[in-house]
Amino acid sequence: MSLNNERIDRRASNGLLAGVVLIALAIGIIVWQLGKYPWYSLLYTMVTVIGVYLAAASFVKDSKISFAPSESSYYLISGCLMATVGAIGLISLTTNLELWVYIVVIVAVVAVLAIYRNFSKKG
Repeated sequence: MSLNNERIDRRASNGLLAGVVLIALAIGIIVWQLGKYPWYSLLYTMVTVIGVYLAAASFVKDSKISFAPSESSYYLISGCLMATVGAIGLISLTTNLELWVYIVVIVAVVAVLAIYRNFSKKG
């Protein structure tokens, strides 16, 4: 019986993500209860924490050279977008900004991600 290192790495990565989700849930409950915000602030906080984790994990993920985008690219894009949407949700609970401000922030984040991906040497 041979060891499948890729499977072992994937299992460790999934376990780490499960731990981050539980930590995000705990932080979300704290923000919801101590901040006296509506219940959906819990979801915004969880999405923000998980997004920050995925964006940070993208920098330590190995990228394999192939024609398809690497796993680190998916982590970076989805993590940054999740963190942005979660942060915008939390900001919308505490401020009275117009909708166009939120749209501009999301478009700016997508533009920065596109520029970064264009100049990045990672797959």
